[in-house]
Amino acid sequence: MEQSLLDRLLSSARTYLGPVRMVSASDCTLDYAAWNDVTILRILREHGWKEGTRIAYLSTYSASYTRTETFVALLKRNGIPVDTFIEPKRYVRFFFRLFTIRRRYEFFIVGFRGHEILPFVRLVLGRGKHILFDAFVSAYDTLCFDRRVFRPASIVGRFLRWYDRWLCRLADTVCVDTRAHARSFRDTFGCRNVETLYVDCNRSLFRRQEPKKGGKTVVLWYGSCLPVQGVEKILRWAKSLESRSDFLFRFIGPVERTYRKLMTELALMNVECIPWVPYEDLPQIIASADICLGGPFGDCPKASRVIAGKTYQMLACCDRVIVADTEANREIFGKGE
Repeated sequence: MEQSLLDRLLSSARTYLGPVRMVSASDCTLDYAAWNDVTILRILREHGWKEGTRIAYLSTYSASYTRTETFVALLKRNGIPVDTFIEPKRYVRFFFRLFTIRRRYEFFIVGFRGHEILPFVRLVLGRGKHILFDAFVSAYDTLCFDRRVFRPASIVGRFLRWYDRWLCRLADTVCVDTRAHARSFRDTFGCRNVETLYVDCNRSLFRRQEPKKGGKTVVLWYGSCLPVQGVEKILRWAKSLESRSDFLFRFIGPVERTYRKLMTELALMNVECIPWVPYEDLPQIIASADICLGGPFGDCPKASRVIAGKTYQMLACCDRVIVADTEANREIFGKGE
């Protein structure tokens, strides 16, 4: 693709998505994998962990969720023996297993999404055990500012803020995904024990594939259509390029179901929507695109503090990734021009 066309495309993207940049893996100014390696070992050693000591990883969320997958891989990559106890939404079974293993380990990691189980984990383990809580996100921020389910000043909103603060105190160490997010935790919840571990991706799966040959210029986005992702902006941008018959916007996820009204209103002719694909097919799908959209493009404050998990996956498989020019993305790409 000619540079002049890329420049025009990026210019039109800024009109609809806001400040954005086109990046590739070569633009990374931070080796986030090395950062993670150094950080996880430092955290554990500061709490008395000795080489060879086994750690228990606890979760009631999906084992294939990106944050869980990469966190466990991080431990194994650094020679940290880890046993996983993952029971997706099977809370009774989870707590039964926790009770049976509570004396077997001195170090526990409560993985994503552990907000609802951390108090019970601490109750069962007592204060003598070390707990690293991978908060990843704030329940208060997500439900009050991102998804706007509750008003921040409402009874539930105030409770969520208190609850997040309490969770930070229950854990010996709290982990989030960017330094911008860590600053937010310190400022909002007074969390002084917060550390940053970047998300990364499954590098054994997401790697260079055979690139596509010819055909239309494909712009790819995939995700779960959360407000922080700003999908409606991408749809409006696609509409603005409808006169270009050589462009195709490919969406993977519940886009038609979530934005049915907007898509009917826009009557998009250059959009292809795929409800779902197998996770293991994503690398080849990314490689078949000319441009990938990492984002996040939402308007909520959280969008400036996170790096989308898909961005790491896209960087591993594609040379052209459009990301929002935010505080968090600048942590790994620098300030740009």
